[in-house]
Amino acid sequence: MTVRLGIAALLIAIAWIVGKHLDRRLASKAQPTERTSVPAQLERADFPRPEAAWLVVLFSSKSCGGCAEMSEKLAVLATDEVAVCDVGYETQRELQERYSVDTVPLLVVADAEGVVRAHALGNVPASDMWAAVARARGRG
Repeated sequence: MTVRLGIAALLIAIAWIVGKHLDRRLASKAQPTERTSVPAQLERADFPRPEAAWLVVLFSSKSCGGCAEMSEKLAVLATDEVAVCDVGYETQRELQERYSVDTVPLLVVADAEGVVRAHALGNVPASDMWAAVARARGRG
């Protein structure tokens, strides 16, 4: 009887060790292998209305499921003080490559000097876009 209990305890210990090992392997595979690049500075002359106090740029792609929706939301942010621009990969690939954009949709809010003050990755609600612009402008 004690031999059976010993074997059972040994099997339980081996199962626990194997389980821990598998947990570690799965957790390491779940980690992203690439970092998302967000530009810290934009050259305002690369975008429309460089004289505007603020610039909101959406880096997008036609193959991106949420990008079209983000582009529609982007248009409502345009004001006299805020220039908006959708930089599509298919039509402005060199601009996305210049700023090392590797994930879309990427929304970037830059000031008059082109310093990026806020950004959002992924398909975010319009209210979050408004809030990001307001915070960057010091109104939120």
